[in-house]
Parts: sequence; structure tokens; C-alpha cells
Amino acid sequence: MSFKNINKILFISIIFLTSICHAGKEIVINALPSSVVYSSAKSTKREELKQPKQNEFSLLIIKKNGRYYWASRENKELFYTRSGVVHIFVEKGGAGYITIYDENLISGKKNNKKSLEYKEHIRNFNSNITYWGNAEVFSP
Repeated sequence: MSFKNINKILFISIIFLTSICHAGKEIVINALPSSVVYSSAKSTKREELKQPKQNEFSLLIIKKNGRYYWASRENKELFYTRSGVVHIFVEKGGAGYITIYDENLISGKKNNKKSLEYKEHIRNFNSNITYWGNAEVFSP
């Protein structure tokens, strides 16, 4: 078997497996954070994020069968609502929330890179972690 044929088989296999993994799922938002804030009763620390940490802490929300899931956080189910220009996703068990400020709703712009800002807040008993970033595409 030639190298060209192996590449074709590999390419077709990757496309097939990717379609199986995402069957019935819609990506709502897939974004990278630009900064993070760690906060507790004793201290608060802010850090600018660069690669590869941005990928490590990326935000991914998917929609499957009309329900929302925090895919980047153990596929926890999310409740979704909107208040004016702010989209709100709350983890049903209280572990955190995501807010997305959608300037497009005011100005009529379409997917302007600077118009979609998000905050991802993760809570636990001893501390909180908040990621801040921008998204290019958002489709609730």
C-alpha cells in the first residue's frame, strides 16, 4: 500500500470518527480565555493566559437534544436564559456559571470578534476561579 493511500484512509477515518463523536451535538461556544482570577477568603491572584494554558482552560458548551452541556467541565448540564444582551448558563448543581455579553444584540453586528465577551466562573467551597475571554462565534 502506498503512502498516498494510507493518508487517504487516515483522512477518511478521522472525518468519520469526528462525525460520530459530534453526531446530534451543536457547538454553542468554543473559546479561549485571555486571563484567569483565582480567589479565596485569604487571597486573590490574576494571571494573563498564553498558549498552551489557553487551550488547557478553553470553554466549550454544546447543545444536544435541546439541552445545554458544559463539555469542558465534565459535561455538566446547564440551564440557559437570556437577559437583554447577556446570555447566562448556570450549572444545575451550583458548580458555576458562564455569562456571555453579546453586543451584536445592540448594534446588529454579526459575529464581530470584539463583541462577544465571556466570563466563566467555577465555584467550590474554598475558592473560586474566573476565566475571562472573547469568542468569535456563539450560537445558542
